[in-house]
Amino acid sequence: MRAGYPYPIETLKHWYVTPIGGQSIDLKPGQIGLNREALADNTDLVLYQDRVSLSKMDGTGSQPFFAKKYFEVVPLSKVCPDALYKSLNGEAVLPQQQKVNHKKGFMEPFLVDEFVVLNGVLSQRYPRGYAGFK
Repeated sequence: MRAGYPYPIETLKHWYVTPIGGQSIDLKPGQIGLNREALADNTDLVLYQDRVSLSKMDGTGSQPFFAKKYFEVVPLSKVCPDALYKSLNGEAVLPQQQKVNHKKGFMEPFLVDEFVVLNGVLSQRYPRGYAGFK
């Protein structure tokens, strides 16, 4: 942590803990955004290439491997002011969701300031488009 961004925190290799900063219309479905400088300082994630799964710290709402949703990691900068405002310290920002449908395998709702785990292990193990997270 060089520039003073407290999040994300790498707890295990390619596993990061960060709070949810909110949802933003600046992000497309299937993307997760974090402050560009915080990503560079605190992670080894490759922007626009790596995908991460998202899970709650307490383990509730856990899903089997094949049912997990994966997000493309995107950097947040002044180009997307709404999302950047929600990730000033490296918090994770999710795309705006109109409706949550749990029956179709959609994620459990995450609350602002709730700590989550970003798991990027599969992107490191299978770097060029693993079938499970396209």
